[in-house]
Amino acid sequence: MANNKTDTLFEKINFNSDCRNVAEYIVKKFADFDLEKAMQIAKYLMIEEKYSREAILNGEADKFLEKRSKIQQIVNNSVRQENENIIEVKLRTKKEKISKKDVQKLAGIMATLILITSVLGVTYTDRMNEALVRNTSQKIDVLASEVVVKDEIAYNYNELTADRIINLCIDNPNLFDVLIYDSYYKINNGHRLDTFTEIWNILQNRLSNDESFEPIYSKISNKTFLSYVLNILMINGKIEQNSKEYQKCIGLISEFALKPSYEDISKENRVVLKEMLQKYQDLGLMLYKESNKTIMNEVNEEMGGRK
Repeated sequence: MANNKTDTLFEKINFNSDCRNVAEYIVKKFADFDLEKAMQIAKYLMIEEKYSREAILNGEADKFLEKRSKIQQIVNNSVRQENENIIEVKLRTKKEKISKKDVQKLAGIMATLILITSVLGVTYTDRMNEALVRNTSQKIDVLASEVVVKDEIAYNYNELTADRIINLCIDNPNLFDVLIYDSYYKINNGHRLDTFTEIWNILQNRLSNDESFEPIYSKISNKTFLSYVLNILMINGKIEQNSKEYQKCIGLISEFALKPSYEDISKENRVVLKEMLQKYQDLGLMLYKESNKTIMNEVNEEMGGRK
């Protein structure tokens, strides 16, 4: 058993080293990416696309990287950096002619941007929102990784997830809602609700045993996970109390409390659950935006404290 745990730890260390090598290759060959972005792409290629380190270094993923590089170029050129000087241009009272060549050049730029947007199937705002969500979620993983090595050996996934949420909320209880959301939607085992219900129960048990966690525990005391979701939807105006929709959600929550398994929910309540969780999922962008600054500051403090 000990050997297996040690092997797993070394595998993770080796994987991170491979990602670093790939990221350095990406930065060297495609100047539009910084190292942090390159690390994200490296992990995506190796985990999701199943490329080996050697395959990427041999150029087998270059076509994908070239496309990403072109998109990144547009993003880099379109987003004004915080330290960029803003030049104020005074309004002209005298009309001046614009050359036909300049008009054609501008039209070409606009056509290119429209084409890229249509190919991607998303608007510029959508891309920026997706980037914010992805970046904030990844930073949560960075913070959580501070306790990974010691905790993964001792606990299973559900216990580890509950402890990550608690550890990250100790100094910042206001991160609780985004951490719950982020943890819920990172479950990909096909039994998300059942799995997170177990995590929720672990959270309630551990938070109830320490008075210092009262600000956090008060959010979930005497609440099931689904009743917590309903409450946060009402707070944000997504469901009105005493409406027909609200009553349907109460019926779902009551049934799930008696039989806490997705498989045991009636067909009617599965529809209610789907609609309720869709509203919850739609809250994600708001939750990530509200917590982004706090999370970034936490990451900077962690990174700055390392030697």
